[in-house]
Amino acid sequence: MEQVWVRLYELAGYVGVDPDSYSLRQLAWMANERWKREWTHTSRWCALLANIHRDEQKRRRPFDPWDFLPEDLQTVIQKPAPQRVRFTPSDLHALKEAFE
Repeated sequence: MEQVWVRLYELAGYVGVDPDSYSLRQLAWMANERWKREWTHTSRWCALLANIHRDEQKRRRPFDPWDFLPEDLQTVIQKPAPQRVRFTPSDLHALKEAFE
């Protein structure tokens, strides 16, 4: 029984809440979501740094944050569909004026 209380307080400490208001299940859910959010954040930074130092001759395709997620998270978090940004001539004209 003491192990349950230890786990309860560990999860509450990780999430940063008072454990008296939550059940063990609720704290486990919150800790799991925080863990996913932290890894998503970390993988984005890893992709940014890898792309900064990427040799385009050796690797044509840019790194994606998905490349840096642990395998167990890749099954939980869905990979977002690639999005294309389409600029109209008026958008490009406005950008040109902004940076001149």
